[in-house]
Amino acid sequence: MNEANVVATETVYDANELIGLLDQQLGHCRLLHTLLHRQRSAITADDPQRLLDVLEQRRGILDTLGEVSESLRTYQADWSRVRERLTDTERRRVDELARKVNEELAGILKTDEEDAKLLAARKSLMTREMSELKTGRQAGNAYAMDGAEQPAQVEWTDA
Repeated sequence: MNEANVVATETVYDANELIGLLDQQLGHCRLLHTLLHRQRSAITADDPQRLLDVLEQRRGILDTLGEVSESLRTYQADWSRVRERLTDTERRRVDELARKVNEELAGILKTDEEDAKLLAARKSLMTREMSELKTGRQAGNAYAMDGAEQPAQVEWTDA
């Protein structure tokens, strides 16, 4: 192959697209963050249907967030080159958006961990209560069977 025929292909990165994608990512993270209060409220109110509704909304946002993240992969794969081609203003904006996205995600993860612990505690309590109920029923059944096996004896004499 002749060197004259070799054309270097270089990926062109669009700073406006990058900033727009990061802005979208931040917006979706903030939407997720707004659902955290409703999620916690549903857990503490022991309202599984409301919790399922919130989780369904979260899944939709996460799906969209995944699409945005996929679009960002091109930039992330060649991050050092992308970053060096940004103007100072663009670089500051990208850094600010990335920092905010990371803060939002960290807050969401922390709250999700707390909610998972709360759900585990509720499950443990429910399991214990069900076990106590089962034990109580078993005792009641045993008592009823014990009484059924021995006819009631009533004395009809005056003492």
